[in-house]
Amino acid sequence: MNQLSLGGAFITGLLAGGLSCLAVQGGLLASAIGDARETGEKKQVFPIALFLITKVMAYTLLGFLLGLLGERISFSISARALFVGAAGLFMIGTGLHFLKVHPIFRYFVLRLPRRLERLAHKSSNLEHSFAPAVLGLATVFLPCGVTQAMMVASASSASPFLGSGILFFYTLGTMPIFFVMGYLSSVLSGRTQYIFNKVVGLLVLALGVYSLYTASVLLDLRSSDAKIENFSSVSSANPTVEIIPEGYSPSRLVLPANTDITLTLENKNSYSCAQSFLVPKFGLEAFVPPGSREVLSFNSGPAGVINFSCSMGMYRGQFIVK
Repeated sequence: MNQLSLGGAFITGLLAGGLSCLAVQGGLLASAIGDARETGEKKQVFPIALFLITKVMAYTLLGFLLGLLGERISFSISARALFVGAAGLFMIGTGLHFLKVHPIFRYFVLRLPRRLERLAHKSSNLEHSFAPAVLGLATVFLPCGVTQAMMVASASSASPFLGSGILFFYTLGTMPIFFVMGYLSSVLSGRTQYIFNKVVGLLVLALGVYSLYTASVLLDLRSSDAKIENFSSVSSANPTVEIIPEGYSPSRLVLPANTDITLTLENKNSYSCAQSFLVPKFGLEAFVPPGSREVLSFNSGPAGVINFSCSMGMYRGQFIVK
């Protein structure tokens, strides 16, 4: 498998990972800043910075372990789909909490266990540092779709140092949007804070619903909107799909039925989740960093439609088998 460069990992985090991960881990960030808005500017920034630093540390360690274990680690598409679906339900609950729909949704905002909270409150230093640090470490258990693709890239590197570097620079790239949103949440007050929470709640709710859709795409549950007879293009057993910033080109290809297919994936300059190419029906996947290509082989099978997508289900396409 092609190796992802460290610069590519950083840009992926900056352009694609930040917002998607914020939606999943926003509840932890909200818990980390806690009552910071009631303190001075220094203490408003401190819990956010500590949360982000420990988050980077956690993912760097995870990358080291994944690289050490190498490709012995298996992330099946169906397992990731269930993970994304569970995260989607969590995001919906978090969004409904921000919108204050019902008190029960407060349980979707993850907090420290009560025993650890009591320990933290025994010292003012612990109170302002222990909780954000632990919550930053906890983000490793809530990876978004783009992060999962980076985890696969780390494992595929088969190097503990390169694996840790990939997740370090990727997580570093996600930090700006986390810091800005966390800081705004801590300094806004009154009606501005109320409006901000409503906007965040609606955004997280929408992304949660989209995550459930992504899970259905990864499980190949979506129905095909293509009719085989409408395609008159010449079929090819050796097609090429280019990975572009907008997804895949072409996004629909005609394949001959019951034929061994050699598919070439080319990525010239796309840092989106389209780098992670999946064919759920066959359990096929490939990670194609910018400036590289990957070849997949499979049998097309009988006439029908085969869906493919990126790891988040954001970019999709179809093979028309006839």
